[in-house]
Amino acid sequence: MIIGHKIKEKISNEDFIAIISNCEIYSTNHTFMRLNEKQRKVFKHEKLIDIIRQTNIILAGIQYNGLFTVIFDFSKSEAMRIIFEVHLHELEIVTFYLIEKNKIPRV
Repeated sequence: MIIGHKIKEKISNEDFIAIISNCEIYSTNHTFMRLNEKQRKVFKHEKLIDIIRQTNIILAGIQYNGLFTVIFDFSKSEAMRIIFEVHLHELEIVTFYLIEKNKIPRV
């Protein structure tokens, strides 16, 4: 794993929720670049917003590159890792991907 993508500091779920409660969440074309056509039909901006606002957080932290990373419970065996860039009143979804729960990083 690239050092910049590793989590350097864990943040509490409550702190992350407080950060996003005052932010408008948006995505860009880059957000969806890892997806194939089938996945693009499932994972749209609105679906990601639902996951962010309604799904249990497993781990939240700040990466060495300054971006926030949050791992959400997704299914019995998978978690969704979403990478965010936080601005004053905006939260940009940089990218996201599914990981196996046994691959969740330890901080």
